[in-house]
Amino acid sequence: MKTIYKISLLLILYLFSSNISAQDQIDDLFFYINDRYGEGYVVVMGQTVTKANLTIPEEVVIGGKKYKVSHIGEGGFHCNRKIKSVVLPKSLLNISEKAFEQCENLTKIVFNENLKSIERDAFYRCI
Repeated sequence: MKTIYKISLLLILYLFSSNISAQDQIDDLFFYINDRYGEGYVVVMGQTVTKANLTIPEEVVIGGKKYKVSHIGEGGFHCNRKIKSVVLPKSLLNISEKAFEQCENLTKIVFNENLKSIERDAFYRCI
């Protein structure tokens, strides 16, 4: 039984780490390249953002190469009570599940025309 547990744990760690090929932090925002979405897709996370008015950049430089910010990660800004407004970049394609869940002070979001999907509970318990 211990062998099965160890193999399962190793498999999970491998799968998780193989999706992330590079990462960087700019101010309070954490960016990472996640190959799960395809080559060159950058996911943004920001649970520790301290700005009331947040503008997510359209591009970031990771490892000396420019990438478009295309996804907000699952639970990316979860329970962040500092954020009052968010401007989403034109490059953003997806807002993942529970991305802004319980951001109780979030009252304004500027969407873009390229956004393709907003997943379940992305704005659950926001005002």
